[in-house]
Amino acid sequence: MKSIFITVLYNTPAEEQTRLKNQVSALGIDGFDAVDHSTSKKGYAEGINILLKKHLNTYDLFFIANPDIDIGSLDKKTYVDGSNILDIWGYTMKQSGKTYYGGIRSE
Repeated sequence: MKSIFITVLYNTPAEEQTRLKNQVSALGIDGFDAVDHSTSKKGYAEGINILLKKHLNTYDLFFIANPDIDIGSLDKKTYVDGSNILDIWGYTMKQSGKTYYGGIRSE
């Protein structure tokens, strides 16, 4: 399963972009792409849609998040577990030794 992390930049400092790219790479995610809307006045959703359309036939799993997110404490098991259970999911929460997933599964 090929995976990619996509995000929309808006006046995002270069060091933030570098940090995020390094964290994405450390997780073993296959690709990274971003669209910069600092001067275009286009919104976040439009940027995500542009990137989804661009990569839809190349990747199977998409990570969509704001560029200021810190994913340095995650590991591959965290996101692989969710992909084995749900088709679309969001935040995974661990509480009292139990893992809870929020998402949908197509039947």
